[in-house]
Amino acid sequence: MECPRCGGTVTVYRLRGRESFACDDCEYVGIEVEHGSERRPSESWATALSRFRGRESSEERQDTDDAEAAAEDERTEDVSHDGVPSAARAVRDLDVPGGDVTRAQRRAAIQSLYEALRTRGEATREELLTVVDPETVGYESSDAFWTDIGRDRLASLPGVQERAADDGVWRFDADAATEEPAP
Repeated sequence: MECPRCGGTVTVYRLRGRESFACDDCEYVGIEVEHGSERRPSESWATALSRFRGRESSEERQDTDDAEAAAEDERTEDVSHDGVPSAARAVRDLDVPGGDVTRAQRRAAIQSLYEALRTRGEATREELLTVVDPETVGYESSDAFWTDIGRDRLASLPGVQERAADDGVWRFDADAATEEPAP
């Protein structure tokens, strides 16, 4: 028998009534196979990393866009009905460490502390920290956030007063927080 592919000699194998054959020269076994393929252009490491970073950057851009939209919403109400600067306005310009998204999240946490204190009038540190999610602000615990940036930033806001250190109670004084109208 002659090989249909190369014209070489074909050997026939028989076992229990079944037959199989193979070409001794090109190893043809009766199954048409295309041994060539279209070569795809390979991707360089630089291109792959650039593609990856582009995907990562678009996710970060979305987070930044969300944070900027939230910041814009906060700017719409600068003063509350009682003449006290809004929490958003009070917190907006605080110097807070971190990247754009992290800073926005940390400012939001400080704003939550400020709003909680304004709402209650008085609160302990532990009561205030119930409004902080440490993972969201990039800390292992609420205490770490408080010690590193929360306490000092809250103390710098209008109307916030820490009473005697021995009782650890924080107080909000609306009279002290009221800004004088600009001349």
